Amino acid sequence: MQVIKSAAHKTYFFIKEAIPIFVYASLFVFLFERIGGLEIAEDLLRPLTNTLMGLPEKSLQVFIKTIIRRESGATELEHLRSGYTNLQLVVNLLIMTFLTPCINAILVLFKERGRKTATLIICTVITYAILMGSLVNHVCLALGVTFT
Repeated sequence: MQVIKSAAHKTYFFIKEAIPIFVYASLFVFLFERIGGLEIAEDLLRPLTNTLMGLPEKSLQVFIKTIIRRESGATELEHLRSGYTNLQLVVNLLIMTFLTPCINAILVLFKERGRKTATLIICTVITYAILMGSLVNHVCLALGVTFT
């Protein structure tokens, strides 16, 4: 009974913290896109996105939405699917899988581990995701793997 009570208590406080942040993050992305910030970010990150990872520029939208909410990133990828090759879909999904957890989990990470450790973990995870996605992309291209 104590475990259920504790779980309910933690769930309540997590939802109390998570819902406003999810709403604000979604609003931020919406406004960021509307004022042209997303397009600027896509242009700035093109060498990383296109050359290193072999993905279309629109993948940045997918990654941002994945950080806000995993399901949102998957939905965005489904909408943009026609602009991807099968290899790009696999690479994008791989990066999404390794990419830092959603914003709610990031908040818990900061709360539980502290700013310094949480920042180090997030930077390491993002670097790992980019490197793994890039490695898979280049190895598959070199071996002629297309996932048809």
